[in-house]
Parts: sequence; structure tokens; C-alpha cells
Amino acid sequence: MFLGSVYQGCPPQEVSQGLTCWHCIAENCDLDPESNFRAEKRKCMEGHLCQKVYFEMQSDIDDARYRSTVRSCAEQCEPQDDYTNCTRDLYSTRGCVRRMCCQDEDLCNSGRSTSLSWAAAGLAAIVLAGMTFCFHSRLVDFVFTNEMLRVAGIFGMHKFSSITYDRIVQSKCNASSLSNMPSALKEEEEKEEEEEEEKEEKEEEEEEEEEEEEEEEEEEEEEEEEE
Repeated sequence: MFLGSVYQGCPPQEVSQGLTCWHCIAENCDLDPESNFRAEKRKCMEGHLCQKVYFEMQSDIDDARYRSTVRSCAEQCEPQDDYTNCTRDLYSTRGCVRRMCCQDEDLCNSGRSTSLSWAAAGLAAIVLAGMTFCFHSRLVDFVFTNEMLRVAGIFGMHKFSSITYDRIVQSKCNASSLSNMPSALKEEEEKEEEEEEEKEEKEEEEEEEEEEEEEEEEEEEEEEEEE
């Protein structure tokens, strides 16, 4: 039913000429573009449609899902909805896509009314989650980057949201640091044990030296008494 409404809500490819669409690549592009300093209006080429796309992907490092939103012009915009039947395998490989196509004044190219009218209009979108690798974590499948650019169909906008990118990299670093924490704690405990052992040995040596000195003093006293 949802997919049916998606296709009914998407206009034919030939209805638009020279549309003015919002362009935005940032983690908060799903909000009202009018109040988003990262969003700007661009005149699209003839025959292009406006699109709002979401991409969501799951990290196999920290078992968290990352998502983002892209608004742009699209030469070929076909509605897509992976969310209805998206499996865990799909989340962790190429990611899940939701895409909506629209004309200049339609909901997917306007402001906050998008979220309120989404289900009724049956519009589809895509969520973009950038995933990269950190120096202290294992390599994450970099195919995600190319897949995001392919499904979004962005022309002349080939870089991720710096905010989303930095947060994802930081999360990978944090995950790696947490994974290395037990070994670090173990090393610290071993070091403390070694220091304690050295301290005990030193104290024992000092006690032995004191005992030897006392014995020598006693022997000297005995010799003096004999004399």
C-alpha cells in the first residue's frame, strides 16, 4: 500500500523543465531548508526533477545505524523504498534507501510540512550514512561511499556532510578505544604489581642489612667484654 502511494505521488519524468530545487548535503537536511544555512536553491537543467533522499546504514563495529539526508536535482528520479522490507543484512551491506521525487512546489522540496504529509502523500526518500575507517579500528566497507553517490544521483556535489563524516569517524575512534581499554588496564595492573614486588624486595634487603649490622655490633660488644 505504501509503495503504491509512493508511485502515485511521484510525477512523470517529462513534466518539469528548469525547476528550482533545494540543494543540501548535511545531517539536518530533512528539516526546513528555509532555515538551514547549508541549503541553497539551484536552477536545475531542463527535464530534471527535485529529489529528497535518505540513506541509512549499520556499522558492524559499534552496531549503530548512521543516517543522513540529501536534497538535489536529479536527471533520473525513480521512487524507492527499502525501509518496508529492509533486513539486517541490507542495513550492514549496501544500506537502505528511501527516495522521493517531486516538482518545484511539491512537499519533498519544501519545508517542515514534508514530515507531516509524508505518509499521506506516499513520498519516498533516502537516508545517507557516511562510514569510514579510523586509524585505531578495522576497515569499514568503503563501497558505501560510492553507493551513496549512486543512489542519491547528485550532480556536482560529491562530498559528504562534514558534520556527519566527523561524527562517524569519531564514533569509530571511540569504538576502537573502548575495544583497546581492557588490554591497557591489564598492562597498567601488571606494571603496578611489578613496582610493588620491587618495593618489597628492596625493603627485605634493607631489613637484612640492618640485621647484619646488629649482629656485627653484638659481636663487637662481646669481644670488648672478653677483653
